[in-house]
Amino acid sequence: MTPALQAFVEKLNKFQIHQTLGVGEPGQKLSAHFAHDDPYEYEIQKLDKEVIGMAQEEVKKELVPFFIRNYYLRHQRNIKLKIINENHNPILYLKRSSYVLASTTLIYDEHHELFATIKRQFHPFIRKYEFRTKNQELIGFVHAPITKIWTFPIYNPRKRKIGIIKKRFPTIREFLTYRETLKVQTGLMSPEEKIMTLSASIIISIEHF
Repeated sequence: MTPALQAFVEKLNKFQIHQTLGVGEPGQKLSAHFAHDDPYEYEIQKLDKEVIGMAQEEVKKELVPFFIRNYYLRHQRNIKLKIINENHNPILYLKRSSYVLASTTLIYDEHHELFATIKRQFHPFIRKYEFRTKNQELIGFVHAPITKIWTFPIYNPRKRKIGIIKKRFPTIREFLTYRETLKVQTGLMSPEEKIMTLSASIIISIEHF
């Protein structure tokens, strides 16, 4: 793990990701709530809203207009994101390949070397994600019943709960401007688990909210 990534991870005990799509006054970008016409972008914040990083989707020109791909193919299209620290230096890259009922997200470090993998598995009643190292060793997983639609508990391989990703109930302003906040607790996690949990929180936001 590089020094820049290590310094960033040390700030990830309790944090939140805040979607910045549609920033503005309520109603100013109401169309974004329906059209999904902007790339994904998130602020990574401490709980006091101090910004410690950003996650930004990397978009290239394609034949199909972006808002069509994002609205109609939201859960099926491939997505690339870059995570930067508070100094705007890239520290992680996420590459999500999506299928009809599952997805795989590859996590790369700042040198574009494979760091870990997050795999979404299909289940009709449970949201399931596996956290695996680059050597495919299982080090954690999400097991979230659909009855608790905004809560995603995280467990280690021994099935001990070590963290949680939870969507905060949106304010009217957030709803009208298509923004959302997911709070994340990682106090019992290793640095590697924290990196995977940060990455998973972004993917969960895209795939479920």
